[in-house]
Amino acid sequence: MAADVTITATRVKIGTGNVHFVLYKVQDCIIEGDIGVEPVHFHPRIDDLISISEGVVLAKRVWIYHSNSAPPMLHCPFPPVGDLMYYFV
Repeated sequence: MAADVTITATRVKIGTGNVHFVLYKVQDCIIEGDIGVEPVHFHPRIDDLISISEGVVLAKRVWIYHSNSAPPMLHCPFPPVGDLMYYFV
């Protein structure tokens, strides 16, 4: 089973089935970069969400990269230890 993540220029929506939560730009998170007209979608497995959430908590910030020629990547930097990077293929 996978979660659904959708990123637009104004919000990040994460959930599965009828359960979801939304992070809004300015109040809850910073969304920068060229989001474009179409939202960015990726689908992490539910089993992986524990690892991903730990990376997000350690990093206190997350960068999400997406392009037409590569799968979405979630980058959790936490120097001086290093970085966690998750690819969604």
